Amino acid sequence: MDLSKVLRESIKDRGIWGTLQVAFSYIIDYFFDLRYRTDTFSWVELEDLEIESKNISRGGRYQPTHTFSLRNLLNNCRSQLIKPLLTWVVEKARFY
Repeated sequence: MDLSKVLRESIKDRGIWGTLQVAFSYIIDYFFDLRYRTDTFSWVELEDLEIESKNISRGGRYQPTHTFSLRNLLNNCRSQLIKPLLTWVVEKARFY
């Protein structure tokens, strides 16, 4: 794999900022795996996992979610869901 070719293609497809974000995401995932001694980076076929379920035929492969993307999603959900919920609870609590 020619790293310079991959980099050029990524910049062409994502732009410089998008390429930097992807690289940053991979770095975060790498250090997460080092810290917790896991391998969340690789894709794994379900047949290679120890799963005992009648629903395994409905599944696909294990495909990790990048830490950076998941954290952004959860933070966005918190601001979109929890703040309005807390506002509602506070408003309801005023009447008691």
